Amino acid sequence: MKKECLRRYSLICLILIVCVFCLSFNITALSNSVSDLTYATYLNTPRDYNSANKALIDSYGNYYIAVSSTGKILFTCGESPSEVYTTKSVTEDTKSHHDYMVNVYKFTPSHELLWKTMFSSENGVSVEDMTLSEDESFLYITGEIKAYSDFLPTFTTIYNKESLSDDKTNVFVVKMDSDGHVHSSVIIGGESWDSPYGICVFNDALYIAGETSSMKFLTTHGERNESSEGFLCSFSLDTLELKTSQYFGGKHSDEIRDIFATKDHLYITGTTSSSSLPGSKETIRSGYSKAFLSCFLPSGEIAWTIFESIGGGTYVHGGSIDSTGKIILCGYTAITRSESFTYLYPPDDDDLFRVGFVSIFTPTGEHISTTGYNKSVLQDVTVSNDGIFATGTAWKGFYRPDEEELPESQSFSSYIQLTSEGKHVNTWVTGKSEKWEGDSGLGIAWNPSKHSIVVVGQTQSKNLPCTDDALQRNPKSSMNAFLIEYQMTE
Repeated sequence: MKKECLRRYSLICLILIVCVFCLSFNITALSNSVSDLTYATYLNTPRDYNSANKALIDSYGNYYIAVSSTGKILFTCGESPSEVYTTKSVTEDTKSHHDYMVNVYKFTPSHELLWKTMFSSENGVSVEDMTLSEDESFLYITGEIKAYSDFLPTFTTIYNKESLSDDKTNVFVVKMDSDGHVHSSVIIGGESWDSPYGICVFNDALYIAGETSSMKFLTTHGERNESSEGFLCSFSLDTLELKTSQYFGGKHSDEIRDIFATKDHLYITGTTSSSSLPGSKETIRSGYSKAFLSCFLPSGEIAWTIFESIGGGTYVHGGSIDSTGKIILCGYTAITRSESFTYLYPPDDDDLFRVGFVSIFTPTGEHISTTGYNKSVLQDVTVSNDGIFATGTAWKGFYRPDEEELPESQSFSSYIQLTSEGKHVNTWVTGKSEKWEGDSGLGIAWNPSKHSIVVVGQTQSKNLPCTDDALQRNPKSSMNAFLIEYQMTE
């Protein structure tokens, strides 16, 4: 009898142990998975080509989204709410087939649209980046403009006017308040192609960085090389008065792709073909593309510059800084080997072609790790206490453990999650298209107030899983802008 009781007791204990293990496993699995898709909408203008390339979230959880578009008018704005500030009537402009348009949206955390502000040009305009003032009372936007004379709203200041050309692109900056009203706008550039890629606030000034082919780009100091070169400008926060403007680069092609800052340091990152750059202590082989990362002090002095070469062509698209000061870069490399990566996904793939990467550095520029995702191009990266998140484009062979492989022609428009050390956590894919170019995540942002991830981009898909509260539920163009939000599991 005692043996039977002991046997039963042992069996009960074993069952309890198994149950606790299963519960622990389920909790662990749940913590590494995404929960519901909380919001999805198209964000199209009346034009036939639309792309949402930037998402910005303030401390209250409000969303700022920028959509650039071009092409003939396909529909009226009946599905869109009225604008706070409108540069021209799109419903009456039925004759133009080449108008370019930018819409800037502001949503509440519950996805209610607060306002939409519109900019337009007859020949070309697009938004590249946005940032907020420290008190979040003003929104600063930068992009490129072709034929600046027909841009609406009219520029309040035109720098280097005698050198600007109407058949090339120049750099514009717009200052708006948090209610969507334009306060001031400026244009700067030269006689050739100028493109901004990054904007941030640092040391009581607004910084813009990008690439220029102009030999007469307005500068306050610095020397110009013969190839295309990076530029770095600073403006006053109140009136957008130009404070400094300089070239940045070496003897070959250089471009600054992103700019971000902490309280004490300003960082720029991009791609260079030069063998040496300002602040670098090493000279490497020129003639092929590699990533660079440079750190500036508040005085404007360059503290250091480092290079990151993963293969025979390394291209940076975005960067970010986590709460510990670690610097994270993303992009892709065209020709490489598996030995170039700390972590590679899939781990045993020898057919490496266009490998998206996430590289992590210490606050002083020492390399920590580089994670590669074969068959992908990573466009943007953000960080949170849950790790690193990146979005981009991928196709057949992209790493999706325990999931159906992407079809030959499909791409993804969602995101990947990594630990702060660069190890893979999860992959989420939403895009469905007949062409791999059709779906692409272009911007990603972390919403700390909701513990969620916001992804914006472009898609040819006609069946985006729009939620019931979507601003636009039906695709209305050949290329659709989209906004998607995922609620992360606690």
